[in-house]
Amino acid sequence: MSAGDPQWLNIARELRAIAQTGLTFTADRFDRQRYERVRETGCVDAGAGSACGLRRHPRHPARG
Repeated sequence: MSAGDPQWLNIARELRAIAQTGLTFTADRFDRQRYERVRETGCVDAGAGSACGLRRHPRHPARG
């Protein structure tokens, strides 16, 4: 994280880091689903803030 980065970018990076740590150390399938959702949220937030036009993931067509 950089002090010069916008707050939304720092939050998105932190969400992705938390999710990655959780996915690395969990064996529980429900926790894995939650961490995957947190990771997805971080990516969508980063995409929305950067206006990069993220496409929907093929496994989650209803989410965007």
